[in-house]
Amino acid sequence: MVGVDLLEATFGGAGAAYPVLFAAYLVGLGVVGAGVAAAVRKRDGGSARRLGAAGAFALVGAGSLLFALAVLVGTDQLEPVGITAAAGLLMLALAAWLAG
Repeated sequence: MVGVDLLEATFGGAGAAYPVLFAAYLVGLGVVGAGVAAAVRKRDGGSARRLGAAGAFALVGAGSLLFALAVLVGTDQLEPVGITAAAGLLMLALAAWLAG
């Protein structure tokens, strides 16, 4: 979201088109990420990088769950806790899948 806001501040407000531009920004990030991943995969067999990615996902997922717990203890807001916890669980599941 920070990247979209930076572009909006640089090129002017998006107004009512903000949701569409935000979605296009996310798709663009995905395309760039897929291109980088494909280039790395061609260069390397992938096993070491795959385990490295699994470790990174595990760390971020665990951090996300700890953050959700901290928000749950500190406030009564359940929606951010649910979203953060779901993202953390998804990252942990992805880490487990990548690690084999």
